[in-house]
Amino acid sequence: MILQRAAEDQTIGVFRVQGGRLAEPFFLRFAEIASQPRSAEHIFREQFEASSALREGDLGEHLWLVARWFYSNPRQGENFLPRKRLALS
Repeated sequence: MILQRAAEDQTIGVFRVQGGRLAEPFFLRFAEIASQPRSAEHIFREQFEASSALREGDLGEHLWLVARWFYSNPRQGENFLPRKRLALS
């Protein structure tokens, strides 16, 4: 998931990355959700379950866009990668 400041005031764009492909972004408007406090995780889960369509196109193009954003200097926004639990035997 990539979080990046949007042009709209008090808004961030959330880009889901799955299997190297970018999903269409959704915009989290903090001014709208201030009256109904929920965790960010809850909001992201709702959005991802409701909209699971990934953008079409060449996987290489998706990876190029993600890499270009990740290695840009200075980079605007943050990325969050899932942590997998290791099975200890």
